Amino acid sequence: MKPKNRRLPIALLTACFVLALASIPARSADSSVSAATGVAQATLTGVVTNSATGRPLTGARVEIEGQSRADITNSEGEYHFANIPSGNITL
Repeated sequence: MKPKNRRLPIALLTACFVLALASIPARSADSSVSAATGVAQATLTGVVTNSATGRPLTGARVEIEGQSRADITNSEGEYHFANIPSGNITL
């Protein structure tokens, strides 16, 4: 028997996750100025959901592009970043 190709389902799941993550707006962003550095800092929170069902995704990895920062969504699909530079970011 020929073994099943498991790459297609994994690639499809990865593509769906990336598309779902790309379409998620941040729920809130608060900013302040750090007393230590004088640089504006922000807090960013949001929710990752399944684009097909609208249900929260637990355990999704959310990364800030160009930084070595990531968070894993909780059981409600929520992620949280604190003390990030204010301005536009890409997740």
